[in-house]
Amino acid sequence: MQRSRLLALAAVVIAGLPGCAGVPPSDPVTAAPPAPDRLDAEQRRLAQALGGTPALVVLDDDGALWVELPAARAFAPGRVDVQPALATVLDELATTLARVPSARLRVRLPPDAGGAVLADRRTAQVRVRLARAGIAPTRVHAGTAAPPGRVLLGAELAAVRPPPAGRPAP
Repeated sequence: MQRSRLLALAAVVIAGLPGCAGVPPSDPVTAAPPAPDRLDAEQRRLAQALGGTPALVVLDDDGALWVELPAARAFAPGRVDVQPALATVLDELATTLARVPSARLRVRLPPDAGGAVLADRRTAQVRVRLARAGIAPTRVHAGTAAPPGRVLLGAELAAVRPPPAGRPAP
């Protein structure tokens, strides 16, 4: 009897392992409930707050809010130190991330002479700056390379899985 219970338990554990190994779940992953109004409002707020800076604020068709900045105004060549223009943008994005807790920040940096190592170190600096403003580092992710000469910072609503039937949303 004991052995059959152990075998049954092992079967349940083994059946659940594919989901732990990165195999996509059978339930489709959907975007967060439509909250474009929140990012629309943040686009207006950011555009106003960053007016007079070299930053361009755009809400794309997918609902992501992007701030574009000339790379030379974000980081000095070959350096990881955040320049004043990028610091201003990050301070405003920290406010956006605090106001929209379901948003994550995607950092897209241009190719540089320092390669991927320099890009990783710069992304780490962005994380540190936002962490000082109370934003969890897990909410900041590196994205694909940006076009040369541009730094792109995108606030995107996190994809969430709908709750199982009969369970309330968290």
